[in-house]
Amino acid sequence: MQIIAPSARISRLADIEESVRGSKLLIGENVMIDAFVKIKFTGGLGDIVIGCNCAINSGTVIYSGNGVNLGNNVAIAANCTLAPTNHEFS
Repeated sequence: MQIIAPSARISRLADIEESVRGSKLLIGENVMIDAFVKIKFTGGLGDIVIGCNCAINSGTVIYSGNGVNLGNNVAIAANCTLAPTNHEFS
């Protein structure tokens, strides 16, 4: 399931996959997702939550794994990988 705020700007060249296991993608207000960003649900049952006013720059890859939770006002530089597939933080 994807819940994307109406004010979010997602490049048509971004690749955002749907979860086949029921994990959620929540994207907050005023988020910018640049071209060639890849969001992939793999490795676990975690959700991906992107807070308000975030910027995710080109070439970044985010795997769901055990979950990713970006707070508000977070900027991710180009070509970063977030892969919590083998790590759980409670």
